[in-house]
Amino acid sequence: MWNDATERMSHCGVLEFIVEEGMIYMPYWMIENMLLQEGDIVRVKNMTLPKGTYVKLQPHTKDFLDISNPKAIWRAILLKSFTQKV
Repeated sequence: MWNDATERMSHCGVLEFIVEEGMIYMPYWMIENMLLQEGDIVRVKNMTLPKGTYVKLQPHTKDFLDISNPKAIWRAILLKSFTQKV
């Protein structure tokens, strides 16, 4: 996805194909990241990204480590947030 006006680019996946052709809905955090306003035009291109092999995650504060099973929480968040390819 590319915003010509701000030269910002992002990658994303498709959750559902339910809107009319030529329209997309995206989360507010992505709109902010792309510096978009409602109704702005973005270019969308289908592409295959290389499969990731490693990720290192670090909590913002040590409070996250105080919960009973932080590894399980990370896993649940990641499974919910990212498209999984089998």
